[in-house]
Amino acid sequence: MEVSISEDFLSDLSSLSSGLAGKCRTILRAAKRQNARTMRTEATPGWRVHRLKSSPFISIAVDMNYRMLCTIEGERFRAVRVVNHDLADAAHINRNASLEVPYEIADEKIQASHVFDALVALGLPQEQVDSFRGVTDEDEFINALYEVDTRIQSFALSLYETTGLTIPRSKYTVFDDSEDFDSALRGDMEQWELYLHPSQRYVVELPVQHRIAVQGSAGTGKTVCAWHRLGFLASQKHSVGFVCANKRILEVSRDMLERLVKGTGTDCCFLIPDSRDALVELAQEVDHIVFDEGQEFTPAWFSHLGQVLSDLNTGITLFYDLNQIGGNIPSGDSARFKERLNLWHSSVGSIPNIGRMSFHINYRNSREIIEFYRNALDEVLPGDLGSNLPIFEAGQVVSEEVRNREELGIRIATAIRALRKDYGDNDIGLILNGNARENLRDVSAQLKKFGIRTSPDLHDREKILITSPRDIKGHERKAIVLCTPPIGRRVDRVGRAIDIYVALTRARDRLIVFQMP
Repeated sequence: MEVSISEDFLSDLSSLSSGLAGKCRTILRAAKRQNARTMRTEATPGWRVHRLKSSPFISIAVDMNYRMLCTIEGERFRAVRVVNHDLADAAHINRNASLEVPYEIADEKIQASHVFDALVALGLPQEQVDSFRGVTDEDEFINALYEVDTRIQSFALSLYETTGLTIPRSKYTVFDDSEDFDSALRGDMEQWELYLHPSQRYVVELPVQHRIAVQGSAGTGKTVCAWHRLGFLASQKHSVGFVCANKRILEVSRDMLERLVKGTGTDCCFLIPDSRDALVELAQEVDHIVFDEGQEFTPAWFSHLGQVLSDLNTGITLFYDLNQIGGNIPSGDSARFKERLNLWHSSVGSIPNIGRMSFHINYRNSREIIEFYRNALDEVLPGDLGSNLPIFEAGQVVSEEVRNREELGIRIATAIRALRKDYGDNDIGLILNGNARENLRDVSAQLKKFGIRTSPDLHDREKILITSPRDIKGHERKAIVLCTPPIGRRVDRVGRAIDIYVALTRARDRLIVFQMP
């Protein structure tokens, strides 16, 4: 439907708490997406939409105390007032539908030229918002933001955000019948980080001497399974080595592993090998080796290890994703990537008695996120994405184009403000990819002006994470904002596709993509 709002509605909105104002904006967004018949008969549960007697208005319950008064004429939705229930029943309020409605929400945006009038309608002194007078487009609106104080910036962004970026609330639909999964999904991140899908229990409890290579796309829980594999073997009093290719990957796992082996009384070691001989020495010392992010290792190391394992009983559990394959290969050198894939398969195959299996259940990305990266990257990535089965959905992925760097900070701030309605700062990550990576400091400084604190520290739970695809590898957040060069069919380099793939799959529930020229 076409959506418009009155000055009285804006004035009412400014007097509400941030939570109630957010609910009003959610109703406006939903009205924009629905048709009139659906709005009247099949509205979102909890709204309690009904027509008032002897009144031109339809009433929508915002909460137990407030109602939005609106009209639906054809396919046009008008938001006129949002008032206390008692006031809504007053005749001088609910029978007056002649209020001027000058602000149209067209193409999902309040027109930039209306911002000045709207701010004045909210009661702000004209001299304090004069920068917005005469603004006609988004570029001028962005420039005006830098000329006012943070309080007015907040008001202006809130108005522009009212319909500018639609990010629906996270309402999970779970396709898995496990109560434990549903509980973990809706619980805090600490519970979620250690959740193991029941389908992977088989790998965790294999005999200590078993050797298996497990392929899985991002989101299938390989790293979590690796943690539980080590924890299970340690509980059986077996010595285990946990091996990663670099310090960054190991940092993802160390705290979790220490929690899982605590109290087992078993010696476990964490290793970042600097040579193939270091792997051989480890195989001679422990009962089992667990490899996380195995694709990061030089394939020849596995060939060498395989020769030694012919005379040992050491077990191997190797987790890998060939769509994240490492190596110092130029981004556009497809032939080199193909050569490395062939070497990988032959090298792993040289390990005696090693079995192979694949994880197909993706329980760490919502269905919408899986479909988005599959459609964008399936034909560009070096390996096959396989049949990656989602088991929950959480809402649409938002993808928009950003015309220039000056606009970027404003768009990111708007997105984060919208996400904050449903998530804490520790649940949100901002990933800068490609040329955007060069602007990390500038973007952080811009966001600070809007009261948004960021940190590149992956373990900082007080601020929003700002990072790159390579640094966030192995981590995840409930919501991710990604700034990247154009994706989809325009990704012409394998290495660039891998970085985008890693970034997109770090999001669990919400994904917002800003594509920059």
